[in-house]
Amino acid sequence: MHEYAAAADLTSSWRQPEWLLIAVAAAAAVCVLWDRVWRVARNVVTIAHEGGHAHWSRY
Repeated sequence: MHEYAAAADLTSSWRQPEWLLIAVAAAAAVCVLWDRVWRVARNVVTIAHEGGHAHWSRY
């Protein structure tokens, strides 16, 4: 078994509190709907996403 498989199994069933869901959804809405924030946020999200590919490609 891959060393990260057990951790993924444990975290996939964790239920987040409702306030956290609402806070993250509100932050995402601000990032997408406010043009000035979106111009920066889209680049930050893209860099983080591609960094994830680079990280996991080692395994």
